[in-house]
Amino acid sequence: MILLGAIILDTKDTDGWLVQDDKGEVDCHMMTDSRVLARWVPIGLLLVVLFGATSSNLVGQDVVQRELSRLAGQQLTEDEIVSRISSLGLSRNDLATRLEALGHGEMLPTLDAYFDRIEGAANPQALTDQRSADLVAALSEMGLINLEMAPQEFEFGLDSLRLDSLALDDDLISRDSVLTVFGRSIFENITNQFQPLSFGPVDPGYLLGPGDQIQLFLTGEIELAYNLDVTREGFVVIPDVGQVSVNGLTLDALRESLYPRLSSVYSGVQRGPEATTRFHVSLGRLRTSQVFLIGEISRPGAYQMGPAATVFNALYSADGPSEEGSMRSIQVRRAGKLIGELDVYDYLLQGDASKDFRLEQGDFVFVPLSGPQISIEGEVKRSAIYEIKTGEGLLDLIEYSGGLSASASSSKVQIDRILPVNQRSPGRERILVDVDLENLDPDEPFALYDGDRVFVEPVLEERVGRVSLEGQVQREGDYQLYEGMTIEELVRRSGGLRRDAFEAVVHLERMQLSDSSYVLYQSRVSEGGRINPNPLLQDFDRVTVFSNSALRSRSAVFIGGEVKEPSTYDFREGMTVQDAVLLGGGFTSNADPTHVEVIRRRDDVALAEVISDVMKVHFEGFIPSEYGQLSDFVPDGTSQLASAVELKANDRVFVRRMQNRRSFEDIAVAGEIIRPGLYPRVSRVETVVDIIERAGGLTNQADIAGVQLTRDDLTLGLDFQAAIGNPQGPDNLSVFPGDSIYIPESNPIVTIRGAVEFESRSRW
Repeated sequence: MILLGAIILDTKDTDGWLVQDDKGEVDCHMMTDSRVLARWVPIGLLLVVLFGATSSNLVGQDVVQRELSRLAGQQLTEDEIVSRISSLGLSRNDLATRLEALGHGEMLPTLDAYFDRIEGAANPQALTDQRSADLVAALSEMGLINLEMAPQEFEFGLDSLRLDSLALDDDLISRDSVLTVFGRSIFENITNQFQPLSFGPVDPGYLLGPGDQIQLFLTGEIELAYNLDVTREGFVVIPDVGQVSVNGLTLDALRESLYPRLSSVYSGVQRGPEATTRFHVSLGRLRTSQVFLIGEISRPGAYQMGPAATVFNALYSADGPSEEGSMRSIQVRRAGKLIGELDVYDYLLQGDASKDFRLEQGDFVFVPLSGPQISIEGEVKRSAIYEIKTGEGLLDLIEYSGGLSASASSSKVQIDRILPVNQRSPGRERILVDVDLENLDPDEPFALYDGDRVFVEPVLEERVGRVSLEGQVQREGDYQLYEGMTIEELVRRSGGLRRDAFEAVVHLERMQLSDSSYVLYQSRVSEGGRINPNPLLQDFDRVTVFSNSALRSRSAVFIGGEVKEPSTYDFREGMTVQDAVLLGGGFTSNADPTHVEVIRRRDDVALAEVISDVMKVHFEGFIPSEYGQLSDFVPDGTSQLASAVELKANDRVFVRRMQNRRSFEDIAVAGEIIRPGLYPRVSRVETVVDIIERAGGLTNQADIAGVQLTRDDLTLGLDFQAAIGNPQGPDNLSVFPGDSIYIPESNPIVTIRGAVEFESRSRW
């Protein structure tokens, strides 16, 4: 278990932890990686931080925190400091004014040196690590630079605990979904834009207190100026006037109270135009207050806040509530009493920050554990995990999510619920609850339970009051059905029929509601586009207008063989063989334009032995080809010119290959050969011995007796030794395309088995 107070000691802008050494002395230990290891924290110190400390202890803690910031600042390089100062978006004068107002005037030369680097000065001032670290500590104390350092690990007594064990289970929070807790994102990646200003005019309601500096100016008969520090007791001392109590006064109230005191010393101070001496009161340096953020906060600890800081400013400084922290009931305690409670949802959902109020010295901001967290997704405008308060229900949750989307179904909202322990029974621990929003009473909230998952269903995809039109009309698709609508009116609304429309029959398919089957009705299109019969349409009717071209059989011709794009092409009247070759992309490099065949099917009704006719066709050079003897070609009387032969539907045209343009016919050679691989056949009479000689011959380890020739997955009988001895003899077989030759490795071992005294293997 983690002591609550131990976490409070980690502050936003420091990287140190107060720990106790072996002598019981409080010290601060820094690790080499800029992280701190705390061994144990004395219970007394925790009580001091939690329930109020004496003035000396608080001052001592401020000193320790400032020292920790300075040490952490030493870990930043000059370039990193330049980058962080540049990212503030403040000018040199703005930062200088802030530093002076908080009593850090000695930092101004160092600030100027860094601005010289930002502005690219030719000869920037020299910097030292000490001055840089002091400037970083001052800016961190002002809340302008967040060092973003936290202890990596710490121990309590003998129990060591990794800091990452404090990390919340994202899957648990997100309820096994990708949803995030609503409102957490506004506290992430906080910039200084959310910090209260520590310079410039204050609001009229600002109450003076210890630590403020009041500037008093007298002009007229006398010229005086005083910087008056408000003491711890809440008064200032004005020379020649004396002690004046200012604690809890506004500037306007202070002005009114100063008239009688100043006029008793300076006679010219009067109300009205008769005054010969006038005075002006303003604020110089503003005080800082230490407030404590505890509970389920992302970065609990003690924070130095400006006098105008509110509860929201404090939450921004501490990165807001943690994943388990409440957004609806953030409490502020002052002097042990609850003085206010803040609901962040008022700010997030309505932009209402009226309940936010200013913090004072010693205030405690407590973030309790979250109330019931409910996730909602589906057809809502903002899916997330929301926290609900007592008395809020399903309608409130939907309102927090931004309301239902336009496609939401109000009649089907489903809740996936894990039953509370007292409602569970064996086998009944998780249930589904369907809710109809239209039947909910807005005055009686529909109760939700922690962990509920709400899903808002979309409306049904089915569309009513529609008819569909498809086919040969200008605009196909679904159309709205209105009373008295007919097929003819539907076609007219679509833009009318297309030119290719088949007017003999128009189909109307109508669904029978009893069994969802369809009944088919026919209509005809007469002259003038009139449809007869022209029935009234009903919901879900489907009208189809057919196409003339689709109903006719497709007329085509086929071009194949040695053309670049062999395929089937639409037939056109007047198409010739030459046109077909052009459609096929022209001749390939292997085409023989002198030998083209046209196959034409006979359409005889009676069954006959001859079913097609063959026509010989040749080209005369109109289409480019690589046939070298085309100019010398003399056609015989049976061949016709390609440009003169008209094709008919379903004709098939074949361009033949030149006789000497055969494809390469490879023989595979593997095993104990000098150069194994694929060897194209160079002649029709090439033999096994010829191929092996082309491959470099056999290796010394080759088994001549075991050479194998495989053809069509069958191993042929081959006496290679005899073939070598007599290459012209019958043992030297000719090779064919696709053959493979394998030469095994010689194995000198002989195995003896069978009717012998003992089986063995011997070398021969």
